[in-house]
Amino acid sequence: MTIKAKLTGLAFAGAVMAAPASAGAVTIVQTFSGAPGAVQGFSDSYVFNAPFAGKLTVKLESTDVGGGTNVNFNMSQVKLNGITLNVVSRGVYELRRLINLPVASGPQTLSVVGASQAFGTYTGSFTLATVPEPATWAFMILGFGAVGMFMRRRKANVNVSYA
Repeated sequence: MTIKAKLTGLAFAGAVMAAPASAGAVTIVQTFSGAPGAVQGFSDSYVFNAPFAGKLTVKLESTDVGGGTNVNFNMSQVKLNGITLNVVSRGVYELRRLINLPVASGPQTLSVVGASQAFGTYTGSFTLATVPEPATWAFMILGFGAVGMFMRRRKANVNVSYA
């Protein structure tokens, strides 16, 4: 294989890798927390503005800051845009989450309903990641294929016969 063939393959792959992926590698994380305070029920609402369409992951967990500080989330009343968050664990450390929910750009509303003891608190996060465009994947695969083709290509043998 000639140096020119190697450089051509590498240049093509480099151009593909350097091509803009629009918003293909953007991840946005926003956190929130609540401290209902006294022994009571609570209803909180959080709005996250998604600047682009993508996959949204929501995580919500109670935190323990000492004795008698538990937060209990209502079983079916912790929702993102009307979709109930999955229960991962219950008890002192409750955990709810939705993973990779496709969302459109715009406001996303999380409603949290539950009961709290004296100093109960909870924390959570919204994580929004874009979905790579199909063209980005196609160019990347094409670039790797071109590099592989140039690396495996053999120099043709030329037979010369003198008369």
